[in-house]
Amino acid sequence: MLGSQNRQRAQRSAEVGPARRARKALQDIYNAEDHSLAVQAIKTFAQLYGAKFPRAVKKITDGEAELLALFDFPAEHWIHLRTTNPIESAFATVRL
Repeated sequence: MLGSQNRQRAQRSAEVGPARRARKALQDIYNAEDHSLAVQAIKTFAQLYGAKFPRAVKKITDGEAELLALFDFPAEHWIHLRTTNPIESAFATVRL
């Protein structure tokens, strides 16, 4: 019984593996140091996951200009622009 549970757990973690790697690749885009590295990360994501996640790759490559617009602003503002919660971003200075 214990052996079958371990096999099931290993199978579940193997199934989640590609999705986790894809999420990591997306974080590489999101957390890039500059515009050129973000563009490179998008190209890498498209090459690696174009066959497995075609809709996600299309969404990212079609909206590349909007996705990377934060690099048009000074680097000091990037942390506030990258947040997924605009209210949290507005009050970040208050918390400090």
